[in-house]
Amino acid sequence: MLPEGRNEDVLRLLMPLEIQGVFDGDIAIEGALLDAAQAQADKLLKEMHPDTCYATLDDWERELGLPEPCTGKLTIRAQRQQAAVLKHAATGGLSRQYFIDLAAHLGFVITIDEGIDADPFKWRVNAPAQPVTAFRAGIHRAGTPLRWWNNIVLECAINRLKPAHTEVVFAYGA
Repeated sequence: MLPEGRNEDVLRLLMPLEIQGVFDGDIAIEGALLDAAQAQADKLLKEMHPDTCYATLDDWERELGLPEPCTGKLTIRAQRQQAAVLKHAATGGLSRQYFIDLAAHLGFVITIDEGIDADPFKWRVNAPAQPVTAFRAGIHRAGTPLRWWNNIVLECAINRLKPAHTEVVFAYGA
């Protein structure tokens, strides 16, 4: 990939002879068009993954079957993107580490206690006291709240992927 404005220079190097006059304008226009095409290609690369997409987020949600019934329609773009990233990355698993990694994908550091209340089919997810996401310049866009709570996405994901015969209890502040 070339820095912006470099395609004009490359076009000049491709010519078999040094061009001047009216051809300078043609090369400048064609170089600008190639620069614009390169910029669009760079944007398209970002749309290939749900964690960097912007224009195709609705398409990602449709393809991934979002929104989940347990979260309802999410209104904050960052939460929608987070749900898409999680669903795209979720490969399935039953181990404690799988769910810890799943939460880490959402930005949560959790621990899991199994067999709580002397019930072998009950487990507890211990999550931070305040699962808050803060606005980050350069990542979030205008209109995004400065802070929001993401535990609904975490709870939905774990409840959707947990073994059906188990019960999960969420403890915040553990």
